[in-house]
Amino acid sequence: MPLQPHKSNEIRFSMKSLKEQLLTPTKSAVKKNILGADVFIRRLTAQELLDYDEQAERIRESGTAQQQSVHSVEFILNALVDADGNALPVGDLPSAMELLAVHDNPALVDALVEVQKHSVIKIEEAEKNS
Repeated sequence: MPLQPHKSNEIRFSMKSLKEQLLTPTKSAVKKNILGADVFIRRLTAQELLDYDEQAERIRESGTAQQQSVHSVEFILNALVDADGNALPVGDLPSAMELLAVHDNPALVDALVEVQKHSVIKIEEAEKNS
C-alpha cells in the first residue's frame, strides 16, 4: 500500500528531527579542581580529541617544547565551561603563557589528564577513579 502524501511528509519530518537530534551536542559541566581553582569542565568531542592528538604529533615532529606546552594548556582551557556547559568568554580566561608562567609541570600534567580522562572515560568510571 503506497504511503499517503501527508504520511510521507511526517516520515521526512521525523527523520529531519532525528538528524537534528543526533547532531545536537550534549552540554555537560562537571565541577573539578584544576590548577587550584574550582572549575567546570566539559567533555570534548571525538573530533576535538583527534585534532588535539594530530596537532600534538605535528608539534612533536617539528615544533618546540614551548609549543607543546602551550598546545596542552590551550587544550585544558578549551574544556572550561560555565555551570550550564557553555563556553567561557576568552577574556575571562588566562592565556596559556600566563598559566605556564605560574604553574609547575606536574600540576599542568594533572590538569591535562583530568580533562582527557573526563572526555574519554564514562563519567561514572571517571568519578570512581578520581
